[in-house]
Amino acid sequence: MPSDDPGPGSRVLIVISDMQVRTTVADYLRECGSTVVEARDAEEALKLKRPTDYDAAFMELDIPGPMDGFSLAQAIRRERPGTPVVLTLDADHAERDAVKLSNVVRGLDRSFNQLALAQRLRRVRAARR
Repeated sequence: MPSDDPGPGSRVLIVISDMQVRTTVADYLRECGSTVVEARDAEEALKLKRPTDYDAAFMELDIPGPMDGFSLAQAIRRERPGTPVVLTLDADHAERDAVKLSNVVRGLDRSFNQLALAQRLRRVRAARR
């Protein structure tokens, strides 16, 4: 198990449109001891489980469909205030994204690696406690 994992026993929702990336991230978080639920878009994520079933969520900002990652994050936070949400950010739109996300969720550069994701999830979960 990686030494800086997001927390054994954590329940993480992953919403990433690219199946290969989603699977890679999910497999890594499972190796860390997390229970992972995967979705390709917001609609699928909302159908899977209630937001109260997750300790944290990780998703793309620009997921396909009528609801983007920011809107999904807001929906999750309405159901369960304080739920840590980490969104991938596009470097080309970092300023726009930062304003949109201010004090709501945490961002992670789209070129993230697995360790960076695990560290960010651990930090946002620890800050919630």
